[in-house]
Amino acid sequence: MVSTKSSPDLPESIQLRDRNRREESRLENSNSFQSAAASQATLRRRRQYRTPVGAMSLVAIKNLFYHRKLVPDSQGLPSSITPLLPQEARESDVESQHTAVTENPFNNIRTGLGPVVKDCTIGLADGLTVPFALTAGLSAIGRTDVVIYGGIAEIFAGAISMGLGGWLGTKSEVAEYAAVEKEVTELVHDRAEHIPNTIKDILEEYNFPEELVGTITSNLMSTTATKGEEEKKANLVKFLMGFKYGLSKPDESRALKSAGTIGLSYLIGGGLPLLPYACVAPDQVFKALIISVGIMVLALFAFGYSKTCVFLGWKGGANIKAGCYGGIQMVCLGGLAAAVAMALVKGMNVHSE
Repeated sequence: MVSTKSSPDLPESIQLRDRNRREESRLENSNSFQSAAASQATLRRRRQYRTPVGAMSLVAIKNLFYHRKLVPDSQGLPSSITPLLPQEARESDVESQHTAVTENPFNNIRTGLGPVVKDCTIGLADGLTVPFALTAGLSAIGRTDVVIYGGIAEIFAGAISMGLGGWLGTKSEVAEYAAVEKEVTELVHDRAEHIPNTIKDILEEYNFPEELVGTITSNLMSTTATKGEEEKKANLVKFLMGFKYGLSKPDESRALKSAGTIGLSYLIGGGLPLLPYACVAPDQVFKALIISVGIMVLALFAFGYSKTCVFLGWKGGANIKAGCYGGIQMVCLGGLAAAVAMALVKGMNVHSE
């Protein structure tokens, strides 16, 4: 330990050296005390911030003293008070905030409506035009009972025939796919040397680089060698069916669904023009015809508008315009069929007289 007193008899250089040593010793003691205090403070802070709630509490106290807020306030704050969080965090706390995941828009495209809408279109289009044309033609005879009986017979016969046609059509699609798939499978097994050129011809229209075309070809060919005998070329056959011939495997269970949808749509559409004839007196055929024409104009326009907008969309000027065009088109087709039928009945009636 260096003495705190300096002898006046010592030279000045020795006294200066003693003072420097005493100063260094004092600084070392002070630094040791500060390090210990800092360690204790750090330990206290770690214990205090063990959970996010403690950290948030300190932030809130700090913001209180420095006049800062966690979320922005739109009620006339002074410009000196700056929010710590952006405007989007007004309705959420720190714990509930998360990174927004961008949703793939291609997953939201509506699919699967095509077959159903197609069947409804076939049934309603024929149901709204053929029975309407028949009832309009029979109204030239002048008796409502004849119109009603003839219309009911035609509606049920037409619904059965249209439903049967839908069932046979779906079965034909299934049979066609099975026949083409069988032929392609045989060619893949027996004429494998033509497969690379066929794949290249398919991919040419997509303007793929030659390296990528070669990679795809080699991958499709390699799958045929790594699988069992029965399924070793299933991927290649599926690729050729879809990209070479443009065929997708139809749903065999859709045959009955298609028949029921078409038949029911025909019944609904064909029943509309008969309603006025059942609500008037037997001798008021012309009045029933006028009402039937008004109902069918509205029904045909609504059907044409709906079948167009169900795919294009219901909003927007272009979609509304396209829907109106589809409605007017259906009205013109139905009116033309009714006019031709009525003219034929009138002509035959005049000729018989």
